[in-house]
Amino acid sequence: MNITPSFWEEGGRKRMVNQPEIVEYFRLNPGNTERQMQEDVYGYFRTRSISNKKYADCLRRALQSGKLTREKFLTEEGYRFVYFKSDILDNLMEE
Repeated sequence: MNITPSFWEEGGRKRMVNQPEIVEYFRLNPGNTERQMQEDVYGYFRTRSISNKKYADCLRRALQSGKLTREKFLTEEGYRFVYFKSDILDNLMEE
């Protein structure tokens, strides 16, 4: 699967947000945050005035279906949620 950081497809149409590319992103980049995913996959930056609801909803559906797992970690900036593809986290826990 080719994941490109472009909000627009060729022809000027908006890209669809779908779970497979989000799950694939976290398979390739385990431990990244929601913000990192939105920037890398969709070229979406929270400082812009465009709503992130569709990205957040798609991520929540992937979590509810069990495709992704979210873990809370304490960093120097405070608590951060990081995401993993569920089977990758299961393999890490077994080791």
